[in-house]
Amino acid sequence: MGLASSLPVAFDGFAKYLEKERKRNWKQILCYAQSYARVLTTGSAKDLLILSSSRRKHAMEALAALSKYQGCYGRWREIRESHQLKWSDSEEDNLRFFERFTSGKEDYSAMLAWLRVAIEKLPAPLGNVLVFNTLTGLRPTEACQSISIIKSNPENYVNRDKMVLEHFRHPSVFFRKTKKAYISIITPEVMDVASRAESTTWEALRSNLIRRRLPSHAKYCRSIYSTYLRTAGIEPEIIDVLQGRIPKTVFARHYFKPNFKEECMKISKLLNVLYDEIIAESRVE
Repeated sequence: MGLASSLPVAFDGFAKYLEKERKRNWKQILCYAQSYARVLTTGSAKDLLILSSSRRKHAMEALAALSKYQGCYGRWREIRESHQLKWSDSEEDNLRFFERFTSGKEDYSAMLAWLRVAIEKLPAPLGNVLVFNTLTGLRPTEACQSISIIKSNPENYVNRDKMVLEHFRHPSVFFRKTKKAYISIITPEVMDVASRAESTTWEALRSNLIRRRLPSHAKYCRSIYSTYLRTAGIEPEIIDVLQGRIPKTVFARHYFKPNFKEECMKISKLLNVLYDEIIAESRVE
């Protein structure tokens, strides 16, 4: 995608800025910024208004980052407000949720089926990355980083007394601006899977999936984890914490006081059952 030469944007510097900000999708942000930087120059957002909801959100994310880099975030905010640009369309989001909830295309069985096929077709060390991802409930990038730390620096990461991975000890890796991971409950089986998993990146894993004509639905791993635990009776507040979301309700912050040790034991047993369910009919070496 090209950019008019009159636009006062040093995109090479912007790319370095995005990397420094640890934007995982920096290439996508850079691409959208190159396409729609003129919005900041002209003050007209008509090109954004004709985009689909998802593409408009990507473009807005890029312009927000670009305006911060250029020091004109206030101008971007004025443009956004004057054109009534919203980060999401609540009615459209509600409809999309309803369709996903009732279609069965992304229900637990469908997600588990994708995972098993991916495990079968990927080399065993990469298949184990997906299994580890599912058993920890991490985001795909976090799962890859977690495996790398387990292999390189377990002493400052794996708490074998409590049987948890302490992500909070590595804030530069697991604490991003809007996405965080604090701890993951583990079992001997989870650690065994990690030891047999390849140290890789999400980008490399995604490329391997695409080469084998598999959809890159690694997000399913995280969804399988949360769906399985919730269906098994684990409280949403506990699942939120395990997936890096600190609940904002008064109840969760001030009145919900579960026994952490008991909850860990309960979840450990469930993870062993989930592991057996994942590898059923699958090849995991």
